[in-house]
Amino acid sequence: MQFEFATSARVIFGTGRFSRLPELIAAFGNRALLLTGMTSFEASGLLQRTEELLASHDLEFRRVRVHPEPTAELIDDLLGTAYSFAPHAIVAIGGGSVIDAGKAIASLLTNGGSITDYLEGVGEKKAIRPSVPMIAVPTTSGTGSEVTKNAVIRSEDGRYKRSMRSPLMIPSIALVDPELTLAAPRSVTAASGADAQTQLIEAFTSRRASLITDGLARQGIRLAASSLEQACSDAADLHARESMS
Repeated sequence: MQFEFATSARVIFGTGRFSRLPELIAAFGNRALLLTGMTSFEASGLLQRTEELLASHDLEFRRVRVHPEPTAELIDDLLGTAYSFAPHAIVAIGGGSVIDAGKAIASLLTNGGSITDYLEGVGEKKAIRPSVPMIAVPTTSGTGSEVTKNAVIRSEDGRYKRSMRSPLMIPSIALVDPELTLAAPRSVTAASGADAQTQLIEAFTSRRASLITDGLARQGIRLAASSLEQACSDAADLHARESMS
């Protein structure tokens, strides 16, 4: 048997763990670039909570927004903001699109160039330097982007949808707080949960499965099977949300 397994160097999981964000940022420095979604981040009250948390610890931050399925043009535009701000850490709070954008920007800050230089089938460059430290904070349960090595990016004109991929892009810290998923709409809860369940089944039935992935997939399938329907039926059921996370 031969296999490789890579994931985040540090996973912090549990209800209420989001409150640790300031100390996690401070371990890298006092300046963070904050990536969020477009409107739900504000509507849920999470923006105000985040700002208060960071301000209470005298951390400097700048917020940028990421729309669903980020484009190469958006990433390059946000990269300009990131260069001028020179963050000590990247913090991506949101769904898979936000976290993917954060991983891409964190890598480009140290490797240089445009995102298109690194997209599979589009450019030819490979990331060879470690990314700027990144903290990924998912607000949905399903994409797994907080512990993976790729970022999915599309073109503005829809000609391609490709990945920038490197083990050096895996976030430094995955901060997973099930409480942050309570505000997710039922449609998002269902779609992302089905995404998670599908990926678990794919991993378990893959010809390249390993002892490690089998162990994770078995338990994940059980949790999703027992909790996804309940999470969709009762958005406030924290136990179901925790199981899905």
